[in-house]
Amino acid sequence: MAGGSEKTSRPRRGAPKSTPKLARTQRRPLRPPARPAVREEAAIPLRSQKLQKVLAQAGLGSRRAMEELIVSGKVKVNGAPAKLGQRVTSEDEIQ
Repeated sequence: MAGGSEKTSRPRRGAPKSTPKLARTQRRPLRPPARPAVREEAAIPLRSQKLQKVLAQAGLGSRRAMEELIVSGKVKVNGAPAKLGQRVTSEDEIQ
């Protein structure tokens, strides 16, 4: 052991011993191939956001203040009284 030419039984770094080594051509890609970007109007779902956030982003006040307006019944969505936490899309009519 003085020369250090003997092999040690330490495992090698890299793949675990239980994993068989594969040729480079047999390896699977790490991630699936990229799909072409096809966007159709019907395939894009409408994104909904909470009503109080939409009203606050419109500049009518803070989200907390908008929650108070909704609870008091002063806000309508599509003609019906709004509920706190209700989600709306760009298609909804907010009064």
